[in-house]
Amino acid sequence: MKISASLTEQYIAKISQEKIVGCLLYGPESTISRYRFEIIAKQIVSDLSDPFLVVNLSSERIKEDKAILVDEFYSMSMLGGRKLILIKDGNEDVVQALKILMTDPQYGRKSNNFILILAGDLAKTSGLRKIIEESQFLMALPCYEDRVESIRSFVIKEMQKNNIETNPQIIDMFIKNYGKDRHLMLNEINKIKNYLSKDEKLTPEIFDKLCTSGQDNNLYDFAIEFARKNYDQCMIMAERALEVGNESIMLTRSLINYFSKLYFAKVGLELEGRSLEEVVKSAQIFFKNEKDFKVNLQNLSLKFITKSLQSFEILELNLKKGNIPQKLVFLSYVRGYIVKKKVKTNYFKKVEITT
Repeated sequence: MKISASLTEQYIAKISQEKIVGCLLYGPESTISRYRFEIIAKQIVSDLSDPFLVVNLSSERIKEDKAILVDEFYSMSMLGGRKLILIKDGNEDVVQALKILMTDPQYGRKSNNFILILAGDLAKTSGLRKIIEESQFLMALPCYEDRVESIRSFVIKEMQKNNIETNPQIIDMFIKNYGKDRHLMLNEINKIKNYLSKDEKLTPEIFDKLCTSGQDNNLYDFAIEFARKNYDQCMIMAERALEVGNESIMLTRSLINYFSKLYFAKVGLELEGRSLEEVVKSAQIFFKNEKDFKVNLQNLSLKFITKSLQSFEILELNLKKGNIPQKLVFLSYVRGYIVKKKVKTNYFKKVEITT
C-alpha cells in the first residue's frame, strides 16, 4: 500500500494500530525519514535496546541469507510481546526476502511482528518500493522535503508538549539554527526544559545561552570545515569536540544537516534555475554563516555533496550498530576519509605534472 506525503504525518501518529505488519520510509529528506523511523519504532517497542523484542538486520546479511527475514518475522519473543525487525539500510537486496515472505498471501495475519525499513530516495521503478506499494500488509511512506511551515508547527507542538512558553522570534531562531533536523531540535528542547525553572519564559537571551553555545558552534564549524575540505583541521576539531563531551552521533548529524542544506540549495541553483540569494534564504542559514555557505555551495559539485551525504548516513548507521565504541568508529571514519582524499589529490597532482 502507499500513502500520499501530505497524509504521512497523520498516519504515523497511529501506525501501531493500523492493520499492517511493516512499512518502508523512503525519500531524499534523510533528517525527516530518520526522525519518523524512530517515532514508528518506539510505537512498536518502547525500549529499542531490548534484545528480546528488537532485531537489527542489514541488507548485506539479508542478501547472504534471504530466509532470515521470514524466520524473524514468524519467531516469537522469549518473554512475549510484539517484535520489531529493523532494516536501516534498505535496498534492492531486501526485495527477494520480501518475495519469500509473500509466498504466503496471508502472512500479515499470521504474525503480529513488525518490519520497519529505512531507505534513501527511491525511484518509482524501484523494486523495493513497488513490492511494498503492491502489498496488502505493508505501507510505503514517502519522506520529502520538510516545508518551513511543517517545521514551525513541529517546534511549536513540542514546546507546548514540554510546557515551554515561547514566541515567533524564538521559533525563527530555532529554524535558523537547526534547519530541518528534528533530532537536534528535540535535543535542544529537552535541554531548555531542564534549564528553565517553573513558570520561567524562554527568551532570546536564554536561547542564545543554551542553544548557540561554544559546543554547538564547534559542531557547526566542524561541518563548514569539512565542506571546505580542510580535512586536517577537521581531525583536530573532531578530537577536541569529543574531548569536551560531544557525542560522535551529534558530529555526524551536524555533517548530515549542513550537507543536506547544501544539497537542496545546489539542486535549486543548478536544476531548478533559482538564484543564489533565493536558495540560501530557503536553506535558513544563520546570518553569520551565510558567507561561508555561499562559498561552499559554489565550490562543491552536486556529485560531491550527494556522495558525502550518502557516506555520512552510512556512518550514522555504523555508529548505531553498537558493536564498536562510537568514538573509535567516528575517528576511524574521519582518518580514513582524510587518507582517501589525500591519496586522490596527490594522484591528480602527479598526473598534472607529467602532462
